[in-house]
Amino acid sequence: MNRNIADLLGYDACELMGLDSLQIIAEESREMLRHNFFVPDGKSYQVMARRKDGGRIPVVLRCNDFPVG
Repeated sequence: MNRNIADLLGYDACELMGLDSLQIIAEESREMLRHNFFVPDGKSYQVMARRKDGGRIPVVLRCNDFPVG
């Protein structure tokens, strides 16, 4: 778990473990994230993250393909 992300979003790191990652993405950004997750082109996308207190904060994400195994 990235402690900096937890701090930025107002969570304890242990609170984020096991949390569905879409729960920290603001509803208005979820569809774009779902689309880009399955098109791992290495581009960066700005989405709105949702803080624990309900506030919104812009974040930049990059979806990459990576080998497993």
